[in-house]
Amino acid sequence: LGVPAGQVFAELDPAPAAAASIAQVHKARLRRGDGSDAEVAVKVQRPGIRATVEQDLDILMGIAARLESRTRWARTYGLVALAQGFAAAMREELDFRVEARNMTAMAASWPAQQRAVGGNVQVTLPALYDQVSSEHVLVIEWLDGVSLRKAGPLIDDRGLDRTELTRVLMRSMVYQLTEGGVFHADPHPGNFLLLADGRLALLDFGSVGRLDAQLRSGLQNLLLAIGRGDPGAFRDAPL
Repeated sequence: LGVPAGQVFAELDPAPAAAASIAQVHKARLRRGDGSDAEVAVKVQRPGIRATVEQDLDILMGIAARLESRTRWARTYGLVALAQGFAAAMREELDFRVEARNMTAMAASWPAQQRAVGGNVQVTLPALYDQVSSEHVLVIEWLDGVSLRKAGPLIDDRGLDRTELTRVLMRSMVYQLTEGGVFHADPHPGNFLLLADGRLALLDFGSVGRLDAQLRSGLQNLLLAIGRGDPGAFRDAPL
């Protein structure tokens, strides 16, 4: 961030609350201009991780090129192009400014999504503190909750409706694909939290996709055809 951490954060827990391959997350209290503090999650990129990733990608590209030159199946699947796409996505995830832009894009359509999805459970996004984020640091609102991967006991203890939770999550993802046009591209259980107040929260926006109006319309027609059991409409859906 270009200044000592103490100038930005009133508190910063040195022990990570979570850790993954390219970054780890620390709980902190952000100093704000009005004199108050905000509880935040600080995602910090591991030092030197870009060089490690580039080395791995170089190995991957070499293997893909060799396989494509020597095997028919690799040429059929366009293995080099697939590897290039994967490499581009990985490089984007190493720049947290991309993730910040993804969060901003998703937040723009979120109020409309909430109205469309309905139900008794709300799906929320953490607030972004863009002014103190950078290529290697991302600061977002701290949300107290449990990963859906580990939320089974909590759901049972609180008597929550699993069907309703599932329905709201499905509606949220379908809305993102068919109407919002900006969708979370890595919606595994670890990227959803069940919050203490019963809401669901979506996390980790390093991988976000975008669909134009024409493709969204075609996808709507495709899903309608599946819902109606209409093979002719399914075949003709303009995707």
